[in-house]
Amino acid sequence: MLNISTAEQQPTKPQAAKVIFLIGCREEFLQLAKIQSNAKVILDVGCGTGRLLRKAKNQWPSTRLIGVDAAEKMITQATRLFPEAEFHVAMAEALPLPDASIDLAFSTLSFHHWTNQAKGISEISRVLRSQIMFLLVDITIPRWLSFLLRVLDIIVQQKSAKCLCRQG
Repeated sequence: MLNISTAEQQPTKPQAAKVIFLIGCREEFLQLAKIQSNAKVILDVGCGTGRLLRKAKNQWPSTRLIGVDAAEKMITQATRLFPEAEFHVAMAEALPLPDASIDLAFSTLSFHHWTNQAKGISEISRVLRSQIMFLLVDITIPRWLSFLLRVLDIIVQQKSAKCLCRQG
């Protein structure tokens, strides 16, 4: 699990490949988003600590930047790191924004966490002005790997519980 208090610092070795991929992905992502260069209001759904919004500030210096994330600790960290943006604790499925209020929306690597992806897309559509852009980047992993990761997580949880029982 990634500790959000150190997420903006140098990655540890297991995280290094993921961070390198994400940095490259973000650069290409912002290049693609330049198509909507006249955006006045930009929304990042699943913004985490706000890293992509901080990069977007360079490309759109006078744009209102909004980030939403379901994790309160992420929003606290994002607000601390980038106080000039607007952040909300919210899920993609219930955006706290008025209809047709966003010029450009994007989501990177959070879609797979959404409880109801169709509802999330519907909400983003609701807040976007007509004929405006939503960019989505996410990952998928093979089912066998997903299963293996769940099994490993259960094993780790069981070992942790045994350690706690021995200590108590």
